Order: sequence, then structure tokens, then C-alpha cells
Amino acid sequence: MQIVLLFSFCVSIVSLVWARFCVFKISSRREQIVAYIYDPLAAIHILLSINYFTIPIDTSIYLEIFSFLLLMIGVALFTISLLSAKSLQFASSGESSTIIRSGAFSIVRHPFYTSYSCTWLAPTILFNSLILWITLSSLLAFYAFSAKREEEAILSSNYSREYEKYKNDVGMFFPRYTQWKSWTLKLLQIKKT
Repeated sequence: MQIVLLFSFCVSIVSLVWARFCVFKISSRREQIVAYIYDPLAAIHILLSINYFTIPIDTSIYLEIFSFLLLMIGVALFTISLLSAKSLQFASSGESSTIIRSGAFSIVRHPFYTSYSCTWLAPTILFNSLILWITLSSLLAFYAFSAKREEEAILSSNYSREYEKYKNDVGMFFPRYTQWKSWTLKLLQIKKT
């Protein structure tokens, strides 16, 4: 199972690294400084995770399955996010071109950050390493800070009213309770017919 997990983790990492350099362009000096902090944290997490995956460690099959599911959710959400956001300006450009509410953006407002979090969380939970927990916490703090900053930029743009409504309807990193409730009711109606 660890080979499957290692392969899944590597697929996740390849997609995240590709996006980091090909999709999310760094255009300002401030973004370069942030990248000098973010990139080494991510690299430490990646290298340590790969190291743990290659060492035979006795882990629970339930944790392995849970970690695999987190990795698959991360890859799926990342892919759907890319397809949903073809026209979106990325990497805290400070400008907003449009509000996307379809695809992954109908589930959470920041699906990329949620997908990354799933990828980092999987090996952290599986191997329960202090350094992985530290890097995970740092990366999650980075995502929370970045998401807040991006939302502040949108809320000060021409899209502020539309975005306020979107914020009330859709959770930042996790679906809102009302979203789950709506999905459950729709599923129940489908089963009845």
C-alpha cells in the first residue's frame, strides 16, 4: 500500500509543482519574497514525506486508506479547479477579473488551497512526524493569510457586492453546513424518484 501512496503523493506533487511554475506566475517583488518562504517549506514537506514513504513503517491500514483518499480528493479538486478557473488571475495579483462560482468554486471559495492542504495533510497524518506537523501548520497559515489577502482585494473591487453574496453562500476552505444540507436534500430527492 505504501507504494500506491508514494505514487499518489508524487502525482499530487508533480501537479502542484507544475502549477506553481506554469500557472501561478509571480509578478511582484512582494510575491517573490513570499515564494522564498513558501517554496522551502513546501520542499521540506515534500522531501520528508517522500523519505517516510520509502522507509518501511508499520502504519494502520485505515490511516493508509484515509491518506490515499485525501490525496485523491486533493488531485481531483486541483484538476477541477484548474478547469473551472481558466480566466481567473492567479497568485494574489491584486486585481480581480471575475468571480467564478462554478465547478470547484461552487464547493469552496479557495479550492486550490484546499487541494494543497489535502496533499500536505495525507503524509502528515499517516506518519505523525513533528516536522511534518510544523511544516503543515506553516503552509496552512500561509494559505489562510493568502486567502484573506485575495478576498480583501476582491472586496475592494467592483465585484464587492457579488463577492459578499458568494462569501455568504460558499465556505472558504470547507463547504458550509447549508451546502451539505442542500446536497443531502437533493440526494434524498433523487433516491425517492
